Amino acid sequence: MSQLILVVDDEPKIRDLLQAFLEAQGYRVLTAGDGLEGWNAADRNRPDLVLTDLLLPKLNGFKLCQRIKASDHMASVPVILLTGVYKRDFYRTEARQAGADDYVLKPVDLDTLLAVILRHLPPGESRSVAPPGPPEAPQAAASDETP
Repeated sequence: MSQLILVVDDEPKIRDLLQAFLEAQGYRVLTAGDGLEGWNAADRNRPDLVLTDLLLPKLNGFKLCQRIKASDHMASVPVILLTGVYKRDFYRTEARQAGADDYVLKPVDLDTLLAVILRHLPPGESRSVAPPGPPEAPQAAASDETP
């Protein structure tokens, strides 16, 4: 099963660009348009990596990262923060304090972003947990006897 990346960004064009790029690289991608939606998607699906903007409605990227890192079942999930606004060194320090695994400035160079992702998510088996689905129907036992 391919690895699952959660992309959280409130700008649809950026979400769509990142989704198309990552899917072309062979990843499965979930998207969310705000921090709270991102938290819910992460909690339900336990992605292999989270890629999130910092400036988000409802729950900013720093707080989303803190929640993920504080969660028992997601603490090991790498979180990469993206920003086009918070470019000063102070924010890099805040990102580390929030538990971020990396910090990438926008506009994002896609080859650079892929290199950062590969540093934290080497190719291999997915760690994500598929959301629960309907239970499988029991299989009828085969019988050689005719009724």
